[in-house]
Amino acid sequence: MLLGQQSELSEEQTRLFRQSGTMHLFAISGLHIGVIAVALHALLALLRLPIWVRLPVSLVALWFYVDVTGLAPSAVRSFLMVAWVEVALAWKRPINPVATLIGAALVVLAADPLQFFTASFLMSYGIVAALILIGLPLAETWQQRWQPFALLPKNTWRWWHRLGDTAWQWGSTAVAIGLATTPVSWICGVHFFKLLTPGAFFANLVLIPASSLAILSGFVSMLVGLAGWSAAAKIFNFAAATILHGIDASVRGFVAVPGSHVAGQFRADWIGPAALGAMIAACVAGYAGGWTRRVGYWWPPVAVLAGALLFGVKWG
Repeated sequence: MLLGQQSELSEEQTRLFRQSGTMHLFAISGLHIGVIAVALHALLALLRLPIWVRLPVSLVALWFYVDVTGLAPSAVRSFLMVAWVEVALAWKRPINPVATLIGAALVVLAADPLQFFTASFLMSYGIVAALILIGLPLAETWQQRWQPFALLPKNTWRWWHRLGDTAWQWGSTAVAIGLATTPVSWICGVHFFKLLTPGAFFANLVLIPASSLAILSGFVSMLVGLAGWSAAAKIFNFAAATILHGIDASVRGFVAVPGSHVAGQFRADWIGPAALGAMIAACVAGYAGGWTRRVGYWWPPVAVLAGALLFGVKWG
């Protein structure tokens, strides 16, 4: 999982993770790059190094990780986005997620234009685009419409108030992102893998945090091992193995649920790319219009997904 070596999975494990819609946990992407970036940032901050030292050191180390794992388009995209965010923070400049995503795509396509036609590029950029264009605004809307302790001044909050508010912020954001990325992942799943995974939404809510801990444990194990602290390396490696054992058992449970995955393929090869293009266009239009009544609120992407699945897919 840490190095994205999907070939190390058995045929059964590959089938189970694909049917559960969680195979992306073994593809180097924003999850992996984000966890490693946070770990590097925390480590360098503990060393109390100045920002002009932390920035290049963290980016060089992060690029080394991307290079070692095979320079996958999703990994390069994630690195570029993290790099621009880090630079913006260092220079105290505002961060624009849409511009960051577009900039990363342009850099990748300038280096290799044919990447545009690969499954890795389309799935990676399509899902992140949905996350930014729908997921974050949807979470912000929910959090503005309901605040658990809005009637209490913050300076009177007790620890359970702060805990509840933090849980709502993180939980609503996770659910909003899951709902936003589901339409793109369903279209890509049917187009590339001939498989629809309705259970992936619930599986990812559980397995993404768990896999983040596994990746972090593996990374820390590697660092302390390189430093010569073999006892600590074994402890963190055992922790990662324990988490992975739980993930494997959870995947088997999710796949066993009836209706968690359904075989299907688009009736024509052009339907998948057309549906994905319409989905991204609907997301862009909704985001530009503030997801207001004028642009149909949040329903256009749902309509695109429903039309593609109802009229474009041959099931079984």
